[in-house]
Amino acid sequence: MTAQPAWLPGITQQLLLDACLLDDDRGRSAFAKWRALVDVDRLDSGSFRLLPLLYRRMSALGIEDPSRGLFKGTYRRTWYSNKLAIPEAARIIAGLSSSGVPAIALKGIALTLEHYRDAGVRSMGDVDIAVPRPLARRAVEILVRLGWTAETTPLTGARITGSPGVARWTVGPRPTRDFDDDYFDTRHAHGFASAGGLQVDLHWFLLQGNSEPGIDDSAWENARPLAVAGVGALSLAPADHLLLLLAHGARWNPIPPVRWVADAVTLIRAEPELSWQQLVDGAKRRGLVLVVRNLLLYLEERFSVGVPDWVIRELAEFPVTAHEQRSYRVSVSAPGLAAGIEEVRYLRRRYAARHRVASGGESRRSFPAYVRHVLGAASLPHVGGYACTEIMRRIWG
Repeated sequence: MTAQPAWLPGITQQLLLDACLLDDDRGRSAFAKWRALVDVDRLDSGSFRLLPLLYRRMSALGIEDPSRGLFKGTYRRTWYSNKLAIPEAARIIAGLSSSGVPAIALKGIALTLEHYRDAGVRSMGDVDIAVPRPLARRAVEILVRLGWTAETTPLTGARITGSPGVARWTVGPRPTRDFDDDYFDTRHAHGFASAGGLQVDLHWFLLQGNSEPGIDDSAWENARPLAVAGVGALSLAPADHLLLLLAHGARWNPIPPVRWVADAVTLIRAEPELSWQQLVDGAKRRGLVLVVRNLLLYLEERFSVGVPDWVIRELAEFPVTAHEQRSYRVSVSAPGLAAGIEEVRYLRRRYAARHRVASGGESRRSFPAYVRHVLGAASLPHVGGYACTEIMRRIWG
């Protein structure tokens, strides 16, 4: 039996999404069914993130419920948190801009300002900001100068399990000197934290696994102006932003990624001029045809968002490589041995690409040293320890 992909909502998650996104009568009906099935004190974390949006919908529909106070509380906390985060994002963007580094606001912050248009309905675990790949080093230095601290290099197993044992295999917060071309051309982003506990995810590539030179050029060319707390920034064109939401939402996450549905539906409904051809072209170029086709089919069947028939047909007829099929299966499933093998393959490909462009035709690091550097491990034995831990975790869960 094939496991359900991570992006597909479960039964109660689907009812919650229906309550938030369907028309009035069906929304009320879905809410009643959802409340009959769930204990709101035991919600999964993915559903909990939708409660602020549910509260706004309940208010619009005049729905009363004993748990309305809880839902209102999540809305107020989200509003307060976002009202703190957005000015901090503006400060970062202003600092980048003053040093000649343009910035694109991604995901939560852009959705809140452009599409939800309500600071209380869409929580942000962190603020996502993208800079051009050639200016990534400068952007890191600016963040550090502004008082932000680089977080520990994210190791997949530690990130998934939340294990405090990450310190066993890493050198702690990534030193500024270790942000170099080997790291930038392999990773797509890195997290930074403020003294007050706010977090920003600095992207130099828009999507995980899409690290080829020039892959994001068209997204930068199509970006449009966005004011963030009065500071001039950029946001992605609707088609590029939707592609990002679908790619991010399709990936397995310890927090069920069901919020991608609300984000995508809200964006599509708010952008009647969205370029579907641009979305299709981006999916083909980035090896995301299966992701985009499958998630769009679901959105259209469930929410009738207006995906043109030709979009699904063109994506269905496009030849998909064995590599893309394998990558899709791995990304939508809970991590196991296949994911570990795919991760090693990815590192080999990126190392080979770095090898080709290094001066004199030789990489500055051997492959083991490169892996140690990218993972942020303290030494090669630490890489071995991490690998053994990962193998056991993936075999025995």
